[in-house]
Amino acid sequence: MSILKTKHRGSKIDVERQVIYPNFAYEISDESGNFERIEEKLSLKYYYYQQLKDYLKANGLDVAEEYGWYDKSDIKDGREMIFICRKGGC
Repeated sequence: MSILKTKHRGSKIDVERQVIYPNFAYEISDESGNFERIEEKLSLKYYYYQQLKDYLKANGLDVAEEYGWYDKSDIKDGREMIFICRKGGC
């Protein structure tokens, strides 16, 4: 049986470009004591609510529904922004 530990380390944030740079480390060990560490450095673009709505509209999409999480909770209460869209004019 392998054991996996995930660690998240401090992120650098570029506010001007709206990019977050999180670092994740995965530590894997097995029953024999073999150990491996894998590091992953990411660059994640983030958007604000109105920016996303404007981008969708500019690309011919209308927002039909919006949620804050996969359980369809209100977008104001969630930690995600989920939009259900339709082609504009439909």
